[in-house]
This record gives sequence, C-alpha cells and structure tokens, in this order.
Amino acid sequence: MRFKKQTLTTLLICFLSSVVFGQHLKNRIDSIYTFRPHLLSKEETAQKSGILDRFWNLVKSDTTTYLKELRTELRAEGHNPFFYYDGGALLMANSKSGSDMRLAAAILPRCDVKDLNPQDYVSTLNHMAAEKIDITGSAMKILDDTSFYFFVPQHAFTFDQGYCLMYCLLPLEPGVYMDRLITAFHQTKSKQAQISIITTVWHANSCIGDAFLESITAKNSLSKDVADYAGRMLGNASISKESKDYAKSAKQEDLVELKKAALRRFSDEAIDELSLATIIWRRKYACH
Repeated sequence: MRFKKQTLTTLLICFLSSVVFGQHLKNRIDSIYTFRPHLLSKEETAQKSGILDRFWNLVKSDTTTYLKELRTELRAEGHNPFFYYDGGALLMANSKSGSDMRLAAAILPRCDVKDLNPQDYVSTLNHMAAEKIDITGSAMKILDDTSFYFFVPQHAFTFDQGYCLMYCLLPLEPGVYMDRLITAFHQTKSKQAQISIITTVWHANSCIGDAFLESITAKNSLSKDVADYAGRMLGNASISKESKDYAKSAKQEDLVELKKAALRRFSDEAIDELSLATIIWRRKYACH
C-alpha cells in the first residue's frame, strides 16, 4: 500500500512537472514570437535573429525534452503566424520523421507568406512535395501575393510567381492539386495569378489540365492576355537542334528523371530542362 502511494505521488509530480514545463515553453514562445518579419527594420531583424538563434539552440540542447512540447505548441492555435513557419523549420531541423514533416506541412497555411523568405518557402515546400506530402494549400498562398518572387544571383535569373508555384507542386502527382488549381483560377481576379496557374498546369502534363487550358483559350469572359498566354503555352512545341536527338530517344522514365533532377535545382537551365521534358512528353504521350 505504501509502495502504491509513493508510486502515485511520483506520477503526480512527473505530471505536474510536465504541465509546468509545457506552460513554460508556451510562455517563452509567446514572448519571443511577437513580431512580423516583413515589418521590421534591418536593425530590428538582426536583433530578432539573435533571439531566435538562442531559442533554436535551447531546443537543440535537449531535443528529448523540448521537441515534444514544440509539437504541442505547433498544433495549438493562437500563436504568432511566423512561429508556425519558424517552429516547423526548427522541428524539421531536429527530426527526420515523416510524422513531424507532415505536422510542419499541416500548420504552414497559418503563416503569412509576406513574413517569409520566398526562396526558403519554395525550397521547403519543394522538399515536402518530393516526399509526397500534400502541400497544395500552402503553395496556393503564393497566389495571394503579387510580389512573391526571388532572384538567383548566381544565374542572374528571377523565379517569378509562376515558377515558384510550379516548383512547389510539380513534385506531386497532378491529381493531388489539379482540381484545386483550376478552382482557384476561376475564383481569382488576379491576371498574374491566372498566368501562374497556367504555367503550372502546362508543365504538369495532365489530361484534366490540358482540357482546362483548351477551354479557357475560347472564353470571352477572360482577359485577352490570359487567354492568349494559355494559347501560346498549348502551342509551345519548339525544340532546339541540340535537343532533337535526345527527344527522339527519350522514354517516359527518362523524362520523369529529367524533371525530378531539374526540380532539385533553382536556375534558368533547370527551367529549360523542365520545359524540354514537358514538350517532349506532350509530343509523345499527350492526351488525345
């Protein structure tokens, strides 16, 4: 009886310690993530970066203790929007489990893309999509920001909104995201967003997507610029002389691998390879 009493006391102490620790981490998170990065000056950004580094180092110092509570807070609502991105990145930096990656992906829609580095955001979603995690909702947030793009100085090349969207979604099977993209196209009033969707749909090589592109070229209700762009993409079939031999010999598996390899690189050459793979696929295996 005495043993049972001591055991219950020990369990109660452990439980209360866990509750207190969890509340401590929650309070720490809410005291740190009080800002919106896109509203900070350079000096304020540098100051906040130091604070975030110390928080990351704290979690890394004892992942057994801290990751459990970090997961709890990521699932909880009510934190600063930037926490859900930075905290998710912190979780993925310290855990390679599929469940943690899926958790990080699930809470990404709570973020504001204006607070994020566009290249980091696209790279994160690209990696998740390559692991076959559905990040469609997070990717489509890009369409709400007309200033979403990033510049790659090594290649003197700009990844515009359309390239960013397709790098997020193309690693997934088209059936995962195509219906939602088409719905978003009809709902948005942004010509830029519509053009970005067309770019992604064309590269996806989907029967449903192709039918959609063909349907919008004749719609009088669309902007002429958008309809013309869809028509140009559908008619895009030119291949350089240097690529003709490859086009003749390339098989489906070759084109799949070419696209996968290109989607792992951020450059104008990679974009060219994606377009080449798409054109060859359309020539050989397109829906009729």
